[in-house]
Amino acid sequence: MVRILMGFSKQTEGNFRLFGLPFSTRLRQKIGYLPEKISIPGFLTGEEFLTFSGKLAGMKSALIRDKSKSLLEKTGIADAASKKVSGYSKGMLQRLGLASALISDPELLILDEPGSGLDPKGYIDFRETLVEENRIKGTTVLLNSHRLLEVEKVCHEIGILNLGTLAAIGPLESLKEGKNRILIKLESVTSELDSYIRKISSEQKIKENQIEFLPMGGIDLRKIPAELVALGANILKYERTTESLEEVFLRVTGGNDE
Repeated sequence: MVRILMGFSKQTEGNFRLFGLPFSTRLRQKIGYLPEKISIPGFLTGEEFLTFSGKLAGMKSALIRDKSKSLLEKTGIADAASKKVSGYSKGMLQRLGLASALISDPELLILDEPGSGLDPKGYIDFRETLVEENRIKGTTVLLNSHRLLEVEKVCHEIGILNLGTLAAIGPLESLKEGKNRILIKLESVTSELDSYIRKISSEQKIKENQIEFLPMGGIDLRKIPAELVALGANILKYERTTESLEEVFLRVTGGNDE
């Protein structure tokens, strides 16, 4: 999909539009791209590579210098700007690749499995840069990733591909389909409480004095604690949880990870 969006491959059927228009080389100039595997000539310095990227985007030299300095600082590799890329670590290459993708202030930023080689702190900085670009400049970020926890933290809208087909798309909360799970811990689970939980839920896990269940549609969740108490329950813990993106993914794809 990413290769088609970038114009590297031709779709076998159907059409797609970017910015409301059929794809063209001119539209490609509005896109910043960070591939999964970054290949940069080792004889270039980081600064030289950004200059090269800026010239490819048709930028003027003065603007390239200003943007390069700003992006090298923002991505945390300013100290290595004059060093040859052959000496960069994998994480530094990721940072330089992001700086290159942002050099022309793209309207759309496409990232294919980003963050490889970054330590946890580096990935947090990387993620915050993306959030800042979207918040301050309005840049649309298309993140293609299997790191579902990070996707959940960054993305406003999520699409799930299953065997090459778009199986689901929308805001995370809508993808969760309102599946509010309830976890309760009781002093003891009597037969009356067990029957009540099974009556109001479509799924339940009962282990000793702890119960996790999925209420049926139409159940007023606010009334459940009072109804439990009326049945003699001594509630030690009561909390509502929603599906994680990982759980949504497994439900939508049936566990298929392709």
